[in-house]
Amino acid sequence: MSDAGELGVPIEDPDLDEDGDEFEEDGETGGGLPPVVKISILVLAVAGLGFGAFILTQKLIIPTLGGTEMVQNFKQRQAEKRLAKAEEKKSERKKGPVIRHPITGFTANLIGRRRNLVAFDLLLEVYSEEADEELTDKEFQIRDAMLIYFGARTLQEISTREFLVEVRDTIKTMLNNILGEETIDTVYFTKFIIQ
Repeated sequence: MSDAGELGVPIEDPDLDEDGDEFEEDGETGGGLPPVVKISILVLAVAGLGFGAFILTQKLIIPTLGGTEMVQNFKQRQAEKRLAKAEEKKSERKKGPVIRHPITGFTANLIGRRRNLVAFDLLLEVYSEEADEELTDKEFQIRDAMLIYFGARTLQEISTREFLVEVRDTIKTMLNNILGEETIDTVYFTKFIIQ
């Protein structure tokens, strides 16, 4: 025993009040959850409800409404508005005379057991002197993008007429991404040879 107990001084238990009952701190009972856990449970419950609502909307409500004539007409009107805005932007961009910018001498190895090559030249149409200068400044990036793109193709892929039609839009998108805006209006092949 300690000296205090031997002297007859009672030792008080810090967890007991005057009546011998345990203290309750800040109005909480001993079995309550900490606030962080309560908030976490609340956040998880709200997230679960939100996810459930999303899935319900995507899997049940939208497919049910998607077949109605009213929804189809609305979607068609929205698509027409987007197309009209794109045409308006295109016509605004076409204020200057057409400038044709040739980039020649592309050669790329195709994928395959035999080492086939594709050689081609491009002619790009733009509508401003600034765009033409930017094409000149970024020609090395354009060449790199074309070599990577065609170097990942097979002989069978590029041998079809459909490929040549589709690849012009792909090249236009790729090059406009390099230039940072819709600078290029049209892409033409002036030479396309497969060896």
